Amino acid sequence: MIDQVAKELGHDKEVVKFAYRSMYKFIIDKIRALPLDINMTKEEFDKLRTNFSLMDIGKLYCVWDNIQKKKRFREVINNSEYIQKKYGRKDSE
Repeated sequence: MIDQVAKELGHDKEVVKFAYRSMYKFIIDKIRALPLDINMTKEEFDKLRTNFSLMDIGKLYCVWDNIQKKKRFREVINNSEYIQKKYGRKDSE
């Protein structure tokens, strides 16, 4: 893809590669900076900007269901007698 874009725009491949990497780095940094918390409400989540549209590529986004899956997973881990017996549980957790 980089070769094709560089050829179409008449730019060096390294310039195109840098532009794509910069775009992805921006999105990754923005997603990492989101104050996502497994205890947040759907209303709090909906106020966050969690969608990124990329022309000709599509849309990257965080979804509420993923936050809920992580919450349920942690609840299962924390409440599982099997896991507590096998791996122990620290009081600080």
